[in-house]
Amino acid sequence: EGTVWESEEVGLLSFSLDGEPILGPVPGLENLLVGCAFHSGGFAYNPVAGLLLAELAAGKTPGINIASFAPARYGQAETAAYLAQTLAQKDAIQRRH
Repeated sequence: EGTVWESEEVGLLSFSLDGEPILGPVPGLENLLVGCAFHSGGFAYNPVAGLLLAELAAGKTPGINIASFAPARYGQAETAAYLAQTLAQKDAIQRRH
């Protein structure tokens, strides 16, 4: 009683260039798998992302087609240009998964 809420913070929100998650093997880096850029939906996506990455790590084909989320969909030039940007969260992709 009488306590004032001053602020709140959350973890870092990550966004990809096209607004879709990044999930799968990283080209040119053998045995490196990533699952990131889920915006603020990480808690919802982490269980299935972990399962799909575990299937890949075990040498299996994932239970669903994840090709559209592959890191390989980006070229080096796109990645370099994206990383050179600074973007405020309010200006980032507004769509959430």
